[in-house]
Amino acid sequence: MVASQRVLRILILTMTAVFALLVIPAARADSFTFSVSGSTEIYFTSPNDNYWGYYTTGFDQTGTTTELGVEAPFVSETLDLANQSFFLPAGSTITSASIELVLPTTTLNGTSVASNVTSEHLPPPNPSDPTQIAPTFVDPGTATLTSFYQVNGISVGSGLVDLTDELPIISGNQISTGALSLNLVGASGFMEETVATQGFNYSGYVTATGQVSLPYTLEVVGTYTPAATPEPSAVVLLGTGMLALMAGAWWRRNAIS
Repeated sequence: MVASQRVLRILILTMTAVFALLVIPAARADSFTFSVSGSTEIYFTSPNDNYWGYYTTGFDQTGTTTELGVEAPFVSETLDLANQSFFLPAGSTITSASIELVLPTTTLNGTSVASNVTSEHLPPPNPSDPTQIAPTFVDPGTATLTSFYQVNGISVGSGLVDLTDELPIISGNQISTGALSLNLVGASGFMEETVATQGFNYSGYVTATGQVSLPYTLEVVGTYTPAATPEPSAVVLLGTGMLALMAGAWWRRNAIS
């Protein structure tokens, strides 16, 4: 009887220890990456200065230019992103996280539309001839935009920006970006227009508006503690220990009787 009670106590202690291994595994930190991709339209216009495309015809003549290039030397854009939320498996706990923005590093291509008549045209080559005919252009033309080099004052490195001033919102196994307003600066735009009609006795600046699609990827990266899961080795230990104790109890009981 005493031997059976001793075996029962040992069995209870063993099961308690193994149960602790099952429900409280050693803490470990795993990493995660959530991403969402999208695009936004970027519009840019040549400024009101000598970066405008200059167009002129000869003295009382029609023009001979077949294409006209128009520059936008400095382009900025505000990228507003709605809140994005992500979830890890139930029971997980997010321990740290940051937000990254991935932008293209290659030149973007799009379309442009030129203004046929400028707001401040220059005097015609022959001011004594009242006849002036402005050129017209074939729309849409082409537009290109170089990559932005700065986001919220942070330099873009190989297209990746670590948004250190934008902290994600962490709640247990949920993480959210919050509403993001990102200021993109430093791109250079260029529009090229094909001349449809050459115009006559005309001199002036021509402006154009370009449009390109900017793709982006928003990434949330961080670490987390996974939910507790049974360790296979603990399950094997529990089964082996119980079998050994049951066999010992059976052997002792038969030896006493």
